[in-house]
Amino acid sequence: MKLAEWRDGFGYSVEYIAERLGCTRQSVYRYERPLFQGGRLPDAATLREIVRMTSGDVTPNDWFELHEYAPFKFAAPSNGFVHPARELVI
Repeated sequence: MKLAEWRDGFGYSVEYIAERLGCTRQSVYRYERPLFQGGRLPDAATLREIVRMTSGDVTPNDWFELHEYAPFKFAAPSNGFVHPARELVI
């Protein structure tokens, strides 16, 4: 779920979220925009606070749209080769 969707769903204002995160309204607007459209990824402390504030409804994966890939699972290749250094099937 995106931060803007979560915020709108609960009826919170941008000002309220900014106050809770200890940042400006402009920062919240940037966090809500997609990265490829000039959006911004929050710093680690702010990101942790967003996850905590939203009870995990908004996660770091939402900035990269990785939610559809989690949990990521590797498929065994036809030759069955496993890279020993990474212990991942490649």
